[in-house]
Amino acid sequence: MNEDPVKSLIAELGAHLSHKEHSDVILNNGNGK
Repeated sequence: MNEDPVKSLIAELGAHLSHKEHSDVILNNGNGK
């Protein structure tokens, strides 16, 4: 049962990092870089 919360936490971190990376790409494209 210990793997459930850990897996959930990793999934949340992964989703957050993915969203941040996507935002960085949008910002870079918006700046014309």
